[in-house]
Amino acid sequence: MMQFVKQVAGDLLDRKLGDGFNVIMNNLSAAGQVIPHAHIHVIPRKEGDGLRCL
Repeated sequence: MMQFVKQVAGDLLDRKLGDGFNVIMNNLSAAGQVIPHAHIHVIPRKEGDGLRCL
């Protein structure tokens, strides 16, 4: 899965869809997992976008 995440993240950067990215995986309900299977979020970020991740 991480190899695919690298490919997706690299593609986002190549296409100038973000200046960076966050990679998030929620595990179990206490961490915010709603769908009971493994999935990874790749969130493109722009400099100064104001999004804050905990």
